[in-house]
Amino acid sequence: MKRPIRFKFHQTDRRGLDQPMLFVGKYAPNLERISAAQRGGILSLEGYLFWNGRVIPKENNGVLVRIRGASGAVFDPTFFNYQVSEQTRLRQITAELFVKRGMDAALNIDRESFNFSHPHVQLVTLWFHRALRQLTNRHKDVSARLRADRAQEDATASVDALTRFSTEVWAMYRRSDPPPEIMILSDPAEAQKARNEGAIALVRSDMSVLDIGHGAERETRDARAKALTRVLAAFGILDDLTYETQQALVTAILKVFHDAGTV
Repeated sequence: MKRPIRFKFHQTDRRGLDQPMLFVGKYAPNLERISAAQRGGILSLEGYLFWNGRVIPKENNGVLVRIRGASGAVFDPTFFNYQVSEQTRLRQITAELFVKRGMDAALNIDRESFNFSHPHVQLVTLWFHRALRQLTNRHKDVSARLRADRAQEDATASVDALTRFSTEVWAMYRRSDPPPEIMILSDPAEAQKARNEGAIALVRSDMSVLDIGHGAERETRDARAKALTRVLAAFGILDDLTYETQQALVTAILKVFHDAGTV
């Protein structure tokens, strides 16, 4: 029987995953320790779960059970009454279970639904829900790493743009003078040494606006502080100010545009 299902990737947006995810598995529990009257016979199946940015057609969203290749039902969008709140991800999953042995007696008389009190349905439900959790957990992990990578890319692009802009401003107003090196240091002694060598040094611990955040966020914040300092220096605003006043001025301007209400 030809199945009208195409596994073509549809990306949700630019920041979503750039490829689909496919999980395959099989299940054949050993039920010998359970009495023949309770185990409902031998159970054996194979299946897959396919995550996509969008499931097209949407009627294929859910899980479909095929008993020996045939199914009288449609896709179950509840995924066997899966109780975990994963509204977005569940709408992006299609799955099929191919039952090789068992499940016949679990079919209701309409041949389109299952008796959930049957042991085979309960076992399949438990197994499928575990597989579903594996998929969603893996998807969360991949998404988190992808967001971190993209945040770093955005931060790097922002840093480059800020450095380029402030350097252009310096060249416009200071002509042939080389742009000063702007440094952000944690040790006041190192900052003083850098100042003695001609650099403009900011002490992180003395500037509350710089002493927060981490990773890409801190990198972008530092780049803004350096660019702002270079622009102020280009206009000569820092020339007659003490180091403490320079830092206070840069901090105040950054707070006006970014952190006045929180820092």
